[in-house]
Amino acid sequence: MAIRIQRNPQAVWRAIKAYGTQERMAGEMGVEQQTVSGWASGDRPVPWTFCIRIEAGTRQIAQAKRDSSLVVTCEELLPSLDWEAVLQLATLRLAPGAST
Repeated sequence: MAIRIQRNPQAVWRAIKAYGTQERMAGEMGVEQQTVSGWASGDRPVPWTFCIRIEAGTRQIAQAKRDSSLVVTCEELLPSLDWEAVLQLATLRLAPGAST
């Protein structure tokens, strides 16, 4: 059974707008501009690890500019992922005494 990954290019474009340019966003993410372009076109989904980094980055930008509309959440970027489960797993793994 294949899992369909739902993509949201509009959310990526909102993140690009917050960062200013695809190049700046790519630099902050440590990827090539073409990678961001692929996310924005919908050709490739944003990997979940980058969703977290994009949300954190847009939150910082939004706070600096005092504009909460600049925040782009993980749920917007990758709506098909169960983000609650990801958070629960991360909490378990980061708990004191947890082994990896």
